[in-house]
Amino acid sequence: MQNKDLSGIFVAKVINNIDPLERERILVRAVGLHDLENSNENYGVWAEHGIGSNFIYGNFPKINSMVYIMFIKDINNEYDFNKCLYFGVVRNNI
Repeated sequence: MQNKDLSGIFVAKVINNIDPLERERILVRAVGLHDLENSNENYGVWAEHGIGSNFIYGNFPKINSMVYIMFIKDINNEYDFNKCLYFGVVRNNI
């Protein structure tokens, strides 16, 4: 994953919407970055709730739905593959 460009917006598949840390995160797999059909239920990245995503009241994206995500930079100003935000549901699955 080190050589992938993580800038910009990605479409991701929701794998799990029950956050074990209760921080409103969802487990996602990004199209083009992850194997979407991997059978390991823990494979993916936990995406934090982004501003304006309208999920603050417990209306989380459904499992297997597609969402928009973006990766965020760390303190070294480099994108971190383990840190991303989700901020909207894709209306028509891709």
